[in-house]
Amino acid sequence: IVNDPEDNNTAKVTFFMGDHSARQIDTMTLLGNNEVVLGNSFIVMSRKEPRQESSPEITRYVRLLSTKAPLFEKISENTVLVRIPAFDHVFKKDIDAVIAKHLDTILKTENLIIDIRGNGGGSDVSYASLLPILYTNPIRTVGMEYLSTELNNSRMLGFLENPHFSEEEKQWAKDGYDILNQHIGSYINIDEDVTVETFDKIEPLPKNIGVLVDSSNGSTAEQFLLAAKQSKKVKLFGQTTAGVLDISNMYQTDSPSGVFTLHYSLTKSLRIPHMAIDGVGIQPDYYIDGELPLYQWTSYTQKILEGM
Repeated sequence: IVNDPEDNNTAKVTFFMGDHSARQIDTMTLLGNNEVVLGNSFIVMSRKEPRQESSPEITRYVRLLSTKAPLFEKISENTVLVRIPAFDHVFKKDIDAVIAKHLDTILKTENLIIDIRGNGGGSDVSYASLLPILYTNPIRTVGMEYLSTELNNSRMLGFLENPHFSEEEKQWAKDGYDILNQHIGSYINIDEDVTVETFDKIEPLPKNIGVLVDSSNGSTAEQFLLAAKQSKKVKLFGQTTAGVLDISNMYQTDSPSGVFTLHYSLTKSLRIPHMAIDGVGIQPDYYIDGELPLYQWTSYTQKILEGM
């Protein structure tokens, strides 16, 4: 339901969820003649009939925004784009497959845009195939501590039954479970305090990499940005991220009644307090202000990269 504006020019939207509960959305953005975006990329609605001509920029933006799977596009002779809407562990194979399929083209092209707008995170292993492309020097990652309790540790057992986990990942979960259970009631780091990742070579191309970011990027998406920013090739374009990374690794449990589900985090970063992200976010190198429409972010980034 779209409500007529009363005292301003901003329409209000009432969106009904799958359980018929109403969700109020304060922003509605018109894109050209055919599309409407509700909220911060919450949902995209497209008119089927009668269709009117939209600009190529708007058509591309809607395609990038609405995709559920990673995709690749060559947007000019000197620039290619990889769109990754989520880093969920279930999408790791899809991300790896897209990168593998187009790797030759990526490594022969001057500029790369990685669009992670709206990506709320997932699993750190999901972005592994991107790192060799952007790598220029050792990537340092600060570890985290788990609060060991019987309930918290049971998350590791769930990983052992996850069909999307590799045998190596399942072994990590089993080893982690055993370590955590020896220290009930304590904060325990089951990995290294700091890991340093290196690769055999620095790829000559792409020379310039722009990552599109926005306020919906959190958790693993922000962890990816901390790794990517250590490359001399990478610049961030967009707006400040959500700032939800220091307290991480979400888990859930149902109330005794079964009516409520509690979602909570299990770990705290060893970066605290010297480099806190929560409540602050990661700022872009190139801030894109509100005067530039969302559908122009890609072409804006492309122009800057191709001018470097």
